[in-house]
Amino acid sequence: MCPIPSPDNKTARNALRAIIRRRNVLAALQVFHQDLGDAFQLVLPGFSAVMLAGPTANRFVLVEAR
Repeated sequence: MCPIPSPDNKTARNALRAIIRRRNVLAALQVFHQDLGDAFQLVLPGFSAVMLAGPTANRFVLVEAR
């Protein structure tokens, strides 16, 4: 099993720039998805989230994981 990628400093800066430019937090998730792929991990103070994106991930969560 491979580790779930997390954003590095460059990707985090690009995400912050996207938030400022578009004035929308979802812009950061688009940057993370573009740079890290369909599955990535966001580690925040007191909280760690695994984000899944794309049709394969949606099918897994909504249909296969039941």
